[in-house]
Amino acid sequence: MLGEATKRDGWPRAIGARFSGAALVLAVMVAGCVDQVDEAPLVSADACQLIDLYDERTGDRIVGAEDLAVDRIGGRLFVSAYDRRAVEKAVGQRSFLLPEGGLYELPLSRLQEAGGRLVAATPVISGNDVPGGLRPHGIDYDPVTGDLAFINRAYQKINGHWRRSSRLERVNVSSGPRHERLDMSAQFGVADGWSPQLSDGEPHCAANDVVEIGGEALVSFDHGACGWRAAVEDAFGFAHAGIAAERGGAIFSGARFANGVAQSVTGEIVLAQTRDKSIAFITDAGRGLAETRRAETPGGPDNLTIGPDGGIIAAVHPSLPWIGLHRHFGVPRAPSRIVRVDPESLEVTLLYEDLRGDYFPAATVAVETENNLILGSVTAPGVLVCDLPRTDGGGN
Repeated sequence: MLGEATKRDGWPRAIGARFSGAALVLAVMVAGCVDQVDEAPLVSADACQLIDLYDERTGDRIVGAEDLAVDRIGGRLFVSAYDRRAVEKAVGQRSFLLPEGGLYELPLSRLQEAGGRLVAATPVISGNDVPGGLRPHGIDYDPVTGDLAFINRAYQKINGHWRRSSRLERVNVSSGPRHERLDMSAQFGVADGWSPQLSDGEPHCAANDVVEIGGEALVSFDHGACGWRAAVEDAFGFAHAGIAAERGGAIFSGARFANGVAQSVTGEIVLAQTRDKSIAFITDAGRGLAETRRAETPGGPDNLTIGPDGGIIAAVHPSLPWIGLHRHFGVPRAPSRIVRVDPESLEVTLLYEDLRGDYFPAATVAVETENNLILGSVTAPGVLVCDLPRTDGGGN
């Protein structure tokens, strides 16, 4: 007997209610499957404050700031955000229009002076300028060119179904008229942006993050295939993820869920290997790119950024099952943890931790400035801004 929910609303709501209940039971079960760290975090919870961001043009609240980048010279923060749950729901319902996200900039000083108030973020590009709509994923800022590169999740409706594709886009964010600076990178094979390619030349749908090195982009892809084939990779632990070059195919493979990618101060490419709970240090060993060192992390690393002292700042998921339930099955919380990895010694320092995810759940990125640690989350609204402890020299 399905009870009153079925009588009033039919099968879907009753099944959904039971499915949500099962998800909560699973959440309790996986709560014990959290990678533990013995040391105390460098940043205490009382040194942090939640700051809500809103779109300066539309007034909309910004949700899902899953990646961040810093312009240290200009004192700006770049924010890549879209509400994944809202988009996925609309796709499943075959809605006429899909929600979009945004790519934003704001002065770092505005966050430091927020005092609990709402903070305005300025769009650097309009969704109308991006074929398939603006839903940015991984981003990287190049201070030499002034380009902000980003992976965009574009959608097209084909035979009544929404189909997603991943594209590399660039917008120049140096001084000047903002909307005249879009570079769609059409020279890389498609008129409306570039799709990372595998060696067989087929467009790759699993582009995740991007890093600009010497004026050329490298793109991580988190699966070797998409759709049901990606599910097979996950189920059997196949290591088919890696890095693709901007002007060619895959140049590194053998990772399990390649995620954030960056360049360390040592010149190595650093790649987050989420399912292996490690960061790979990759160099050209004479026969192509190869992993030469590895830093183990207390959880699955997501996005990577480089701190002012060269440390690798990584958001890590202390429990991969828990973040999966949070993302896909509506479990309300997921743990957050931020670490710093020394690029030379590979020593890992715990910076921030919220193991219940009560305060700021599912952190997917953090950037370190001279005075602050700023966190973004794939699901939470706004950002978390924490004061870093002062050193004897007066700052970090």
